[in-house]
Amino acid sequence: MTDCFTCHKKIGIMYGGYVAKEINSSNCDVPLGFTDSDTVCRTCAKNLKDERNRLRTQGNCFFCKKILGVDDKKFFKEDTIDLPENFTFCDMTCSDCDIEHTLSHQRKKDGPACSSCGEHVEGYGHTCPKCKIKVTYENQKREKSAGGWYVLSILLGIVGGLIGYVYLKNENPKSAKNCLIIGIIISIITPIIGIMFLGV
Repeated sequence: MTDCFTCHKKIGIMYGGYVAKEINSSNCDVPLGFTDSDTVCRTCAKNLKDERNRLRTQGNCFFCKKILGVDDKKFFKEDTIDLPENFTFCDMTCSDCDIEHTLSHQRKKDGPACSSCGEHVEGYGHTCPKCKIKVTYENQKREKSAGGWYVLSILLGIVGGLIGYVYLKNENPKSAKNCLIIGIIISIITPIIGIMFLGV
C-alpha cells in the first residue's frame, strides 16, 4: 500500500492509483512537487480533472491575453503543437493565436536550419532560439562549403584544424569545432599508426 500524494490516504492494491504519466495522459497537470514515484488516489485524480475543467471555462489567452468567456472558442494543450514548456493543461489560446501558432510552427518546419545546431527557424534573418546565431543564406552556403575545411584538417592535422576553426568560428561555430576536433584526432592517430605499422 502507498499514500496518496494529495490527501495522504492509503491507496489499496485493489483500487490502484495514478502516477505522473497517467495524470498527463488524461490531460491534467501533476500537483506541484509530484515525482515519478508519487501516486494519487482515484478521488484526487477526479478532483484534478474537475479543477482543470473549472479553470478552462473562461480565462485569458496565453499569448495575446485576450479575455475568453464561457462561449468563446478555446484551444488547449492537447489541441496545439510546439507549445512553450510553461503552457499547462489549464492554459488556453484563442482562435487567432492558435492559427498563428500553427502557421508559425509550419514555417519553422519548412524554414532553413541553423548551421550550428540544426534547429529550424521561420526564414533567413531569424535568430536561432538555441544558439542565438542569426540564420542567413551566407551561413547556409558556408555550411555547404565547410567540406573543404574538413579535408584541410585531415591533410594538415591540428594545423589545418586551427586554420578552419579561425575561418569558420564566427559564422559557423559547429563546423569550426568539427574542424578542430578532426585536426586533433588526425594529429594523434597518425603517429600511432606510423609506430604500429611502419615501426617508426
